[in-house]
Amino acid sequence: MKLFDSLIFVVVILFATSCTTIKHTSASYDVDTHIYSCTVADLDVSLQKVEKTYTWSYNPFDKTSVNTKKHNTVAELLKEANADVLVEPQYIIREFGLFGGGSITVTGFPAKYLNFHKMTKEEADVLSSTIDKIPQKEKKKKFIFF
Repeated sequence: MKLFDSLIFVVVILFATSCTTIKHTSASYDVDTHIYSCTVADLDVSLQKVEKTYTWSYNPFDKTSVNTKKHNTVAELLKEANADVLVEPQYIIREFGLFGGGSITVTGFPAKYLNFHKMTKEEADVLSSTIDKIPQKEKKKKFIFF
């Protein structure tokens, strides 16, 4: 009986000390802040138009979408031209029937970013004047019929 009483005593002590309460003495709130760092760069566009064609044959195990193949072709074209972006890209996508494969031809002007710098006051004024000229969509009026 003495063993049983001491076991109960140990269990009660463990239950009493295992749970602790936490008392918060302060509260925190999200602060709505926006930090902007505007960086501007010049774009050096090549006058030479480049072209890349990717052709594939039918493969029932190839689950690559045409859109992914298109993006991969652009990436390979940019790598070959040592460029950062393709200006005015044009895509010609041909699929040769159900079991025939297809081809993707990408053409455009390769361009490279140069002269990265922080936006100046003059560049900010030009940007704000062009943003003001962008036509805004009109909100449609909603009618409620009873």
